[in-house]
Amino acid sequence: MDETANKATVLAKMMGFYTIEIRNLETGAVQSKADLLVMENLFYDLKVAKTFDLKGIQGRKVKPSSGSKVHNPKTLFDGEWIEGQQKALVLVRPHSKQVLRAAIRSDAEFLAKSNIMDYSLLVGVDEEHKQIACGLVDTIGSYTFAKTLEYKAKHGLNSGKDITVIPPTEYQERFVSALEGYFVACPDKWSKPTDESKIITDAALLPSVL
Repeated sequence: MDETANKATVLAKMMGFYTIEIRNLETGAVQSKADLLVMENLFYDLKVAKTFDLKGIQGRKVKPSSGSKVHNPKTLFDGEWIEGQQKALVLVRPHSKQVLRAAIRSDAEFLAKSNIMDYSLLVGVDEEHKQIACGLVDTIGSYTFAKTLEYKAKHGLNSGKDITVIPPTEYQERFVSALEGYFVACPDKWSKPTDESKIITDAALLPSVL
């Protein structure tokens, strides 16, 4: 924590992890038990119209339930995000893109070193205020022996298809690479060319299609 205090991060904050037990008042026996993870509300005070759970798997889409078409599901996946970008781009400021890029790369590297995979970037789009709120969630899934077996089984059955359960380092690489292309930066008046091109300040010298 001390080494990363000044680095950007999109890790959703975890406030506490609790186990709730319901006991029989007479016998004291545990009748039911549930684990509860308390996290920050990423979308507090925002009017989020659409929510996306992004894992870096471009073909991942919400499956229709009971043979019917999906009707306004609460959370959409990568496939719906990409389709939405193709219809109407959601653009971010260049500075925001740089901060988001640095945060995702740093956080994904940390999670990979911690043997964590299967996490997602939860994104909320506030269309009224033209804002995007996001955070990395599901960051407690360790790559256990059971996950290793699941990876090998799915890898054999889904040859040529992307699967969710893969080793942490591979998951990190796929996640970072995909998310880099999910958010498009729109140049503004403070943007500078990435090469050695000269910045044109005279309007008369600007290229024209006329």
